[in-house]
Amino acid sequence: MDGQVESLVRAWTSGDAQAIEPIMADAVIPDASITPIFEKLYDERNAKMTSRIEGYLNSNGSDFVIVGAGHLVGKRGIVELIKSKGYVAEQL
Repeated sequence: MDGQVESLVRAWTSGDAQAIEPIMADAVIPDASITPIFEKLYDERNAKMTSRIEGYLNSNGSDFVIVGAGHLVGKRGIVELIKSKGYVAEQL
């Protein structure tokens, strides 16, 4: 676990989203009992946050949204969910 945490911190501090995804996936794969927790903490929350962000995108104001790095990566991450709704999104 220590090595994963160090790798995750390095990826986060360098802004390397591509490195974050496999670290997170590797943490879940060895123990299937973690999958429901991961789905609650990430997948379900990502869907809810994406819906809320879409509301901001459809408003006339300017909004600044902050989420944890783990919510931005992967096919079920917020960036991909926003894209699937027809918006242009990129992670910088």
